[in-house]
Amino acid sequence: MWIKRFFKLRFARRREACRTIATEYPGGTLTDSVCSGPKSMVNFSSIASLPIRSPLPKTSEAKKACCVTAISEDRFAFGGNDGDLTIMSSSGFEVMAHFFGHERRITAMCGTQSNGGMVYTGSRDRTILVWNEDKGLVNKIFPAHELVITGLAVGADGFQLVSGSRDNYVRLWDVERRKCIANKRISRNLVTHICWRWVAGHGGGGMIAQSSEDKSTRLYDYRDLQLIGETKRKDQIQTCCELSPDLRYLITTSHNSMGSRIKCEATVWDVRTMKELYVFTDQTGPLSTCRCLSQTCSKHGPSGESSLTTVATGSAEGNLCFWTVSSQERPTTLTSCNLEGAGRLGAIEQLDPNRFVIATDLGGLVVIRTITHEDVITGVKLVRTI
Repeated sequence: MWIKRFFKLRFARRREACRTIATEYPGGTLTDSVCSGPKSMVNFSSIASLPIRSPLPKTSEAKKACCVTAISEDRFAFGGNDGDLTIMSSSGFEVMAHFFGHERRITAMCGTQSNGGMVYTGSRDRTILVWNEDKGLVNKIFPAHELVITGLAVGADGFQLVSGSRDNYVRLWDVERRKCIANKRISRNLVTHICWRWVAGHGGGGMIAQSSEDKSTRLYDYRDLQLIGETKRKDQIQTCCELSPDLRYLITTSHNSMGSRIKCEATVWDVRTMKELYVFTDQTGPLSTCRCLSQTCSKHGPSGESSLTTVATGSAEGNLCFWTVSSQERPTTLTSCNLEGAGRLGAIEQLDPNRFVIATDLGGLVVIRTITHEDVITGVKLVRTI
């Protein structure tokens, strides 16, 4: 009897919490994984979706940069809250093209220079769209998942695509045939991010990493999605994952939910053994994104020369931090900065060795330039906001 009373009281508190959050934003449209529709008609999708883990928008403004990806050396694309796709020059930041296709917010995207420059987008409408920067919408995979698409990554040739969703599925697609060629379902594996790192000499296909709300991160074979490694469960939800360019390290970031007092952290794992190497805790706020820089540098130390991998991590409080990963030393902070008014930092995309574009919740796109000395980042300069 006491068990029934406990769950009844718990559901009542969750339901009341959602009502309170919904009424804080009058006049807008709430597009969240739990609440959707105008203020006068708030729909609760399921008890399992509660509590709300991501912040709701403060305004009903539709034009926001949800995610960003590089297409080529002089082009990048970003997706908006209303399902539109914008392609922009990375030199003068002029809008080159603007397309519409999704019915709801774009939640994941990736790009490749293959086939004349292609962009792949996933959305809350559960579809995957394939775009060409000149022709616009060229292909469609529908429906890709049963729930919102939260992870998307493309192979180097542009013909294969891997997607993940909150429906516990990771799927591998043949883009040309619009056919699912492999899928993997793991119970409670609510996908938060997917990374596909291609490296010459690793069978030509590299490796796929996927972080999850079940507090673990998994590695898959790119050919058939066979599970080849899994990290131990952490204390917090894993929000993002990245593989180093040489496939030696896996970096994951975490988000403390429900007011946890546990400090957010970035964890460095050894890909070969899947053992935890280091924990980086110098950054403030829940970590929302991470990015391994394309270039590495060497450092001479007492034990000889070691290779340094530079990582950029962003937090939900607008803090951006650059730090290094080495096989011989603990992570070292290079520089950090606070992007005032940006809100939660989303995807970090590298335009060239020294320039980065960041999608933010409140500040649109932010372009920064890193200041380096002897190939080591020593500072950050704001270039412009878009």
